[in-house]
Amino acid sequence: ADPDQEEVLEFRMIEVAEVQPPTDEAAAAETADEAAEEIADADEEEVLQFEMIEVAEVQPPADEAAEEAVEEVAEEVVEEPAAPAETPVPPVLQFTMTTLDGRQKDLADYQGKVLLVVNTASQCGFTGQYAGLQQLHERFAQQGLVVMGFPANNFGSQEPGSDPQIAQFCKANFGVTFDMFSKISVAGADRHAFYNVLTAAPVGAAGVRWNFEKFLIARDGTIIGHYPSQVDPSALAGPIQQELGK
Repeated sequence: ADPDQEEVLEFRMIEVAEVQPPTDEAAAAETADEAAEEIADADEEEVLQFEMIEVAEVQPPADEAAEEAVEEVAEEVVEEPAAPAETPVPPVLQFTMTTLDGRQKDLADYQGKVLLVVNTASQCGFTGQYAGLQQLHERFAQQGLVVMGFPANNFGSQEPGSDPQIAQFCKANFGVTFDMFSKISVAGADRHAFYNVLTAAPVGAAGVRWNFEKFLIARDGTIIGHYPSQVDPSALAGPIQQELGK
């Protein structure tokens, strides 16, 4: 061969050798690049899988979410008690009366109490029973007794005073603190509707015939007793206790 051609050939082989790395090095480099790409792809897949797991943990499956919603509604229904039915106001308490000091009093406020209703008078032979009524009030009020006094001038004109005069008389002579109401009529054509209900009950059918007659009313509004003037308030302690215990 021509020495010049051989020299050129050797030169070109040297150039190629400098530009192209040995076959083993190129393959190794290519393998490393591919491995890096695979690791990157694997990392991306792992991140994606991790995010999917997080979403799955935060968001329950549709079926489970629906079941949880149903359970929550069921719990709300169970936890909220039904509103108790209102107890009807008995006829004897379906009145608004004026108190001795001029206030309006809804008798329905006494619902659930035991009531002792008395028509009173300041100039009667039984007027001293104010003291016995006050004693009943002090003894049983905390247990649910309400003593209610209704001054009336129906019998012998023995309650001629005005409401302020009656209030002053009761306080000065007997220290009355039980509930007293404005003067009304308890008998005759002008009888107050409240006393119409009292005397319509079987026990009150005889009507009111004198001062200081007493009506005993149970907690449910049933009129269970009617006692004449001659029965002292102290004699009613037993029936009152019996009703309070129910």
